[in-house]
Amino acid sequence: MFKIFFEVVISPGKGWKTIEFASINQRKVLTNFLLPLLLATSLLTFLGVIRIPGTTMQIALKYFLFNFGAGFLGITFSAYVLAKLSVSFKGDGNVLKSLVLASFSLGVFIILSTLGKVIPSLSLVFGLLSLWSIYIFISGVYPILSIQKQRIAGFSLISLLVITLVFFLVYIFFSFFLKIPINL
Repeated sequence: MFKIFFEVVISPGKGWKTIEFASINQRKVLTNFLLPLLLATSLLTFLGVIRIPGTTMQIALKYFLFNFGAGFLGITFSAYVLAKLSVSFKGDGNVLKSLVLASFSLGVFIILSTLGKVIPSLSLVFGLLSLWSIYIFISGVYPILSIQKQRIAGFSLISLLVITLVFFLVYIFFSFFLKIPINL
């Protein structure tokens, strides 16, 4: 899965077309890509938080759980919403395809935002680079979700707004549940 991910990141137009959904299922996407990615970024967040003077192990573990839980729920809820939304734009509504699209495009954002938090002096650079995830998402709408080309702009705009709302609500939930401040 990571090989396909890197192909999509390097060349989204070509990379999305190489995915063979006959050999992929939701469990494979979750266990071979999403969970390892979230585990790695959450561990990096944990190590970044624990190195701050005065930080306890409990606080670092809360940020680990926050990063992992919010990432997992944010991406899976976003994938479900994308599938439902694609039907109204005359797409196929396939949850597996939506999960791949959300995981790969948001995976880039999660990696770069985590690096920006761990290396604050480069956060602006990583923030600008994370805009690539929007291009990855938009370039995957037609080949993955079968949205008609004339509907891609509307679908992409609404989808990005809904994904932002989903992550906002998930962040609020985890912030309240773990009793930690969040940086939106």
